[in-house]
Amino acid sequence: SAPTLREPEQARLRRLQRKLARARRGSLRRAKVNAAIARLKAREADRRKDWVEKTSTRLAWQFDVIAVEDLNVRAMTRSAKGTRQAPGRNVAAKAGLNRAILASGWGQLAERLEHKAPGRVVKVNPAFT
Repeated sequence: SAPTLREPEQARLRRLQRKLARARRGSLRRAKVNAAIARLKAREADRRKDWVEKTSTRLAWQFDVIAVEDLNVRAMTRSAKGTRQAPGRNVAAKAGLNRAILASGWGQLAERLEHKAPGRVVKVNPAFT
């Protein structure tokens, strides 16, 4: 699975997010905290991208045919929010699931495999897999 932030980095991110919640909007302090949060999230994204590149290269070199589930990540990570009349259920849980799906990098890995092993990637219908 794709790498995420290490435990101390996650703790730092949580601490910075609490600090951000206390900072006054528009202040220089808030901008600094926002920048620190952005640096941590960029590091996580860079790690994920690096993992996708290395894994896709290894798979493309190692196998003649690569089968991947044809997952519709965009549909899988749609919002759980409903309308004002009928609000969605378990919105926080769905938000967490969406974060986990996007952090796994399925879509990125499948896309890079298509680039690195053209014609050798077989997309399988994900139903009942």
